[in-house]
Amino acid sequence: MKNVRLSAVGDILLTGMVAGVIKSKGPEEPFVFVLEELKKSDLVFGNLEGPLSNCGNPLKNKCCLYSLPETVKSLKSAGLGVLSLANNHIFDYGYKAFEDTISLLKENNISWFGAGKDLEEAKRPAILSINNLLIGFLGYSWDFIGSINATKNRFGTAPLNEKLILEDIKKLKKKTHVVIVSLHWGYERERYPLPSQRKLAHRIIDAGASLILGHHPHVLQGIESYKKGIIVYSLGNFIFPDIVYKNYRIVQKPENKESIIFQCNISKEGIDNFDIAPIMANDLFQPVVLQNKDKDLVAKKIKELSKAFELNNYSYFWKRNRTRKDLPDMGEHSVFYLYFYRLYYKLIKKLNKLLVNQIIKKYE
Repeated sequence: MKNVRLSAVGDILLTGMVAGVIKSKGPEEPFVFVLEELKKSDLVFGNLEGPLSNCGNPLKNKCCLYSLPETVKSLKSAGLGVLSLANNHIFDYGYKAFEDTISLLKENNISWFGAGKDLEEAKRPAILSINNLLIGFLGYSWDFIGSINATKNRFGTAPLNEKLILEDIKKLKKKTHVVIVSLHWGYERERYPLPSQRKLAHRIIDAGASLILGHHPHVLQGIESYKKGIIVYSLGNFIFPDIVYKNYRIVQKPENKESIIFQCNISKEGIDNFDIAPIMANDLFQPVVLQNKDKDLVAKKIKELSKAFELNNYSYFWKRNRTRKDLPDMGEHSVFYLYFYRLYYKLIKKLNKLLVNQIIKKYE
């Protein structure tokens, strides 16, 4: 039985300036600088950040994302064979836009998973047979980042619930040789995953998954080897332009343009080995494979970010090094806990400021 070579990439959004590139130069143009690298693999995975549709009504009080239906040709030209739809934007334009997306992916023989008309469909895995090797994909999305999680009677994404995930993995392990789990999780712009993310990731590997592929922070995070599995906490943005939507204007900074193509060999026993191809988006947001010093700089950054996983007290390290001090380690906590924590943090800041002012007045 031959090994399967997998390439995994980060968030994909083919709108704005990227849509203009497609219109003027053709569907292959957004990925033209990475095609050679992607073609080295038997299978390419990515996270589709938003529906492929020009129908539906946008959700209120949210920055809603979508790509035009014709951009599916770009995904096909890049060799993307399987996509996670478990994210916080796939239902931005309602169920009709989601249905359009599914139809287009089916027409172009692109497998998908992680979302559906109800919880049963959202949890349904994508199972691919390549080189006589059965590879199963499962995908889940964190509700704290605005995901619409599916229920028994409502469309949505598969929820990031530990009990549910572990049950799904055990079922899928009986049908496949290898299980890969895609997780849309964590806080945006954070360089280090939450301690609760690491605990969940370890339990997912313990349950039988061989590889975890993370998305959503829109920046790169570290890679951890745990027992017989590999955890890629965040792949970053693969192709993601600036966003202008109503009152929202999101400009991609240099750290948002850094990414990697995670590459590994998959055998019946799991992940044999892996490497990375560092990526940087150019001015047209086309991902470009880095060479020489630029390549080494991104590779070094991944290595530095990954060193934190060797620490005995990672929770303490995370608290000291998180970007947003007002955001807690959520774990299984409720949204109420998040708001309570933010209010508490603001109150502490105000009390500290008052205390400092009183000390200054005392010694004036």
